[in-house]
Amino acid sequence: MELGVAIGIAIGVVLAVIFVARPGAAGGNRLLQIAIAGGAALLAGLATTVIVERLPSAIAPRSDVDRAMDALNEVPMFALLLKEVPQAKDRIREAIATEQQSPTKSGPSRPFLAIRELMRDYVAPALQHAEDASILEAAARQARIADHLQKTNLALCREYGLTGIQNTNRLDDEGRRLLAVALDGLAAAYRSGRQRLSVPVVLPSQQETAELFSRGGFTPDDFSKLERFATLDEADACALTVKLYAAPARLPADKGAPLARLILLSSYR
Repeated sequence: MELGVAIGIAIGVVLAVIFVARPGAAGGNRLLQIAIAGGAALLAGLATTVIVERLPSAIAPRSDVDRAMDALNEVPMFALLLKEVPQAKDRIREAIATEQQSPTKSGPSRPFLAIRELMRDYVAPALQHAEDASILEAAARQARIADHLQKTNLALCREYGLTGIQNTNRLDDEGRRLLAVALDGLAAAYRSGRQRLSVPVVLPSQQETAELFSRGGFTPDDFSKLERFATLDEADACALTVKLYAAPARLPADKGAPLARLILLSSYR
């Protein structure tokens, strides 16, 4: 198996699920699932593309694992993670090397599990504590990707909302530019949160999350569509994706930031 394919499998798919109480449901307890991709899938798609493109052209006499680590270091969020978390480099290197020697036959691969655990343990807490302005900006930058895809590529827009973009080669030039800008925004939010880990932050409850989405423009029909998001056609799924990412910006900052924080955090759970 080519290493580029192995790494793609390892960090390719991030499916986040938020459970929120649906307004007006019987007893207020009916739950719905919102499948979104967010930051983790953006990073995964970009890192996969970097690795796949770089390995065949590498000239230096370095191992496949070394070249894979070099490629990951070119992704801003992973570069920060590898730099600031002492054990991250060794854990990822070991997982890649072991997976290359003995590929996982079923279930998540070793690199996938290693990276997911590192992002859950170190990236998510930082994003949770990021300043409101930085977390809102990070969410807004991802919203711009959805807006662009709605105008240019409905199929990719649907993928963006359902599983995240798996192959960033499918983006046009403007899409790649927006992706790079979004990744920089996530890195900035991460750095902000790393400086504020001692500051208490309370995430919205299930009921509060539903109310925030409603105030951010979601209608009863939108909530109904969310329950069958995976079955929606490209246009409807894309429209809902755009609406989801736009919701935080439609609220006052003190309300939009908690919603943006929840959307981005869901990518790392």
